[in-house]
Amino acid sequence: FVQNLVFYGVSQNTGAWLTNPYIAFFAGALVEIAAYFVVHLVLNRWGRKLPYSTFVFLFGLFAFFVVPIQMLMPKDSREQNILMFIINVILKFLASGSYAIIYIYANELFPTQGRNTGMGICSMVARFGAIIGTLSNDLL
Repeated sequence: FVQNLVFYGVSQNTGAWLTNPYIAFFAGALVEIAAYFVVHLVLNRWGRKLPYSTFVFLFGLFAFFVVPIQMLMPKDSREQNILMFIINVILKFLASGSYAIIYIYANELFPTQGRNTGMGICSMVARFGAIIGTLSNDLL
């Protein structure tokens, strides 16, 4: 639930990164591909729990920088836009990486006989998070 809320909340904000939404979505896609590549390299070496915990912890840490940047810096200044772009790219990378890890990890938790049912239930509950994540961008 929470992972989808975060992933889709960050992903829906991708169009606001730059003035040109097409370049912004292309940059978001590149960041997501890079995150999947890094996850692929990291998972076999360090397992599932440590990389997932690291990605989620770093996401939370960088997410705390958003409010001070928006409150303390002059609105729509060049410095604020650059910092917010950097933070958004980092958040997209970390959200995509943690999403990929949790999807693999959740699949491995269920026994073979109940894997499809377990993943279906997890996916159904996660979609509620996706709905709230996309709606929360309109409210913020």
